[in-house]
Amino acid sequence: MKKDVTRKLLLEAAATLVDREGGSRLTLEAVAQGAGFSKGCVLYHFPTKNALIEGMVEDLIQRFEADLACHLQSEIASDDTSESRKGSWMRAYIKASFPQDTFLGRVSAGVFAAIASDPELLHTARERFALWQKQLERDGIDPVDATIVRLATDGLWFSGALGFAPPTAEMREKIVARLIAMVTPQNS
Repeated sequence: MKKDVTRKLLLEAAATLVDREGGSRLTLEAVAQGAGFSKGCVLYHFPTKNALIEGMVEDLIQRFEADLACHLQSEIASDDTSESRKGSWMRAYIKASFPQDTFLGRVSAGVFAAIASDPELLHTARERFALWQKQLERDGIDPVDATIVRLATDGLWFSGALGFAPPTAEMREKIVARLIAMVTPQNS
């Protein structure tokens, strides 16, 4: 089996474990068992639990950025004027934050595992959020409005991920539509 495939299977097993049983149950042994590999195999790819958690966080970021790029490409293709392109990055960010792929939602388990284990493991995520913030400030819409929409988007995501009174699916769709409308030029 190829190294990348094995690594992805281990990350999936880790995310599934954290999603089902919580971050405190994340061990290299449990991941090995969940993935059907030996502990030695896990250690080859992730020499420590912290390395595994960092891998989970990096995987989440890579998947999010791939989804973001796909949505951005779609936004740019559908926007025919420079005016209508304003806010396209932010609209792509909103759409990427609420993927249809349930696995991407489970991968967020890496964030929660990092919080539970060692918040310093979120350094890559912090760096990316800083870059994303700079990008949205250059998206052609008011930076304050864009930041408010990003924070609302992130809050909606965390509300659902943590089960903190998340809105119903119907309400979430309406909220997402409103957030997108807030960063869409009026004459588009």
